[in-house]
Amino acid sequence: MVPDSLLRLCTWVPAVTGTTEEVKQQPTRFSYVEEHETPFLALWPHRYDYLWAEHPNPGQKPQWQTEGRHPLADRLITQGSYLYGVRFGAKTSYAMLDIDSTSAYHPSRDPLAIPQLTGALEEKLHLTAWVTVQSSWSGGLHLYFPFEEPLKTFDVATAVTSVLEQAGFKIAGGLLEVFPNQKPFSSDGSLSLYQGHRLPLQNGSYLLNKQGEAIYSSQDTFLTQWRWAIAKNALNEATLARTLKTLRKPYRISQKAAKFLNDLNAEIEQGWTGSGQTNRLLGRIAMRAYVFGQTLLGLAQPLVGKDLIETIIDTAKSLPGFDDLCGHQDDLADRAKAWARCVESSHYYPYGSGKKPDAVTEQERKASWNQRQQEAARKRIRASVAQLLNSDSWPAQTTSRFKALTGEGISGATLYAHKDLWHPDHVRPQEEATEPDEQKTRLGESFQRQGEEFQKFPPTPTSLLGVDGCNTSDGNTSSPANIREQTQQAVIAAREHLKQRQYAYQQQRSLAQQLQHRQRMMDYLNSGDPILRQEAQSWLQKEGYG
Repeated sequence: MVPDSLLRLCTWVPAVTGTTEEVKQQPTRFSYVEEHETPFLALWPHRYDYLWAEHPNPGQKPQWQTEGRHPLADRLITQGSYLYGVRFGAKTSYAMLDIDSTSAYHPSRDPLAIPQLTGALEEKLHLTAWVTVQSSWSGGLHLYFPFEEPLKTFDVATAVTSVLEQAGFKIAGGLLEVFPNQKPFSSDGSLSLYQGHRLPLQNGSYLLNKQGEAIYSSQDTFLTQWRWAIAKNALNEATLARTLKTLRKPYRISQKAAKFLNDLNAEIEQGWTGSGQTNRLLGRIAMRAYVFGQTLLGLAQPLVGKDLIETIIDTAKSLPGFDDLCGHQDDLADRAKAWARCVESSHYYPYGSGKKPDAVTEQERKASWNQRQQEAARKRIRASVAQLLNSDSWPAQTTSRFKALTGEGISGATLYAHKDLWHPDHVRPQEEATEPDEQKTRLGESFQRQGEEFQKFPPTPTSLLGVDGCNTSDGNTSSPANIREQTQQAVIAAREHLKQRQYAYQQQRSLAQQLQHRQRMMDYLNSGDPILRQEAQSWLQKEGYG
């Protein structure tokens, strides 16, 4: 909810140009009351789509919101009831670097990082002086680089970002951010707003000296340092244009690729807006980095392997809502690694590099097709066997099994080509569960031990009269050889029963996995997402449904 004071301190004023009649016909524009006696506020001329947040409790982060209905008034900033931040317009007279307190480039972790950062900007862009500010109570740093001549904001963003990246620095949220930023695309293909930054010298913000110590921080002191830096910095339009020519050229992509990129950006740039979104966002981030990373970043090679994983992690951490809504911060690296492998093994490929190499011969294609057909047939046989086992209608005899499976729509030729899946004389133990139940394994080992022990030591007959020429209580004659044979047959029958149970267990697992994957593909088809739909359609064609 926007505070009432925001509305009270703003006013409607006409754009006074032209004749009286023309002025009446011109639409009014929304402006604000300027405090001309406060030159500090004049350093931030772009006040539209500004940021505001209530002062947070100690140790918590502000909950920033954007107000786009009217510009930010000078009096609101002076009043200080809320925290405020500003964005950039078409031109800017400064650039700013944001280094979080937890960043690897913070002086507490790397005392030489800032000298290297500023050295690169001095060498390439003639930015030799800056104003250092502690941004908030968290201890992050804002380094302001002002210059005399207002320059195109996008050119400044491109130049500063490219210079730092070529110097080996990673630009990412929580690590190092550049203001103004290179604006991403919105879902409609247009450029989105520049990122906003909090204004200096608000609650918790102080000027720092060369030793990184807080000093007296008034607006006049800030202005003095700002003007001193302007006098030292020589960045102008000619220097900027010359520098941009030496940097990587802007990327060009086709209209179809731009639509794909815009769809990815539309999902990614909003970040986390609720729980349960991590997997989907990481998938989109991974796909954008793999497909467009080389083009967008001007790299010599596509993003793969470790570089792709690091890009996924850095991008995720920089998105809105990561700190508060991402429930997988502890295992982010593992999930990024899994998504990197997934997208690298998919049918997608880096834009501009051509399709993945396909040197498959016609003979290999036929072999691959035959292999897929055979695997599909084996899947149908396994599923039918599992269904019959689950319904306790799996016959023991060959002919009965054959009739039962042909009744499921499987041809006799197919069955005899895959006897190892159903024929009692050909069922292979290796088709059993790869992870059998521990209790079943112990049972099988027990039967085996019993058979081996019986062959070594025949059991003592229960009759006190001995075994030679004796009759049993039911009148049937049983010799030691007969007893051994009966026991061996019992062991063999027990093993066969165990084998069938293990095989049924494997078939049930395989069927469950197939059904689960099939349901996932159906969900993809109904999701409305073009990428997921494409994955589902490819699966349908592979399974012979297309």
